[in-house]
Amino acid sequence: MKRRNTCTWSSLLLLAYFVVQPVSAQWVRNGLIITPDTTGAKVSIGTTTPSYILDIGGDLRAELIVVEVASGADYVFADDYDLRPLDEVARYVRQHRHLPGVAPAAEMEAEGVEVGALQMTLLEKVEELTLYLIELHQENEALKARVAALEQQ
Repeated sequence: MKRRNTCTWSSLLLLAYFVVQPVSAQWVRNGLIITPDTTGAKVSIGTTTPSYILDIGGDLRAELIVVEVASGADYVFADDYDLRPLDEVARYVRQHRHLPGVAPAAEMEAEGVEVGALQMTLLEKVEELTLYLIELHQENEALKARVAALEQQ
């Protein structure tokens, strides 16, 4: 993997200073560019055109990132959850080439992804898979019992 701009603790401390003390000057060191916009409301590292409060044009490494979410995906386990039949999911995947409820790869590549929303979507899909597995397990157990009963005849 090619390394691009790397964020260091000293860069983050300087970034904090820019946020607390808005200045209009750009800071450049070892190819790392930190640029506050003129209002001090946005800061960029590695790019001169911030679109977000913090815009990083390069790699970011952290030991922990916490993304706040509005809710989890436990609704999948509610009795009234409408779990699509697997044959319907298969038809959708054949037609659209991605899972229902998941953005296509081209859209993700063009627009990026919201990490929290994507994590909740993936969790929803894992929980749906769990429900499918439970259903298949129950069907398998019923078939085993039926075979055993037929073998005893």
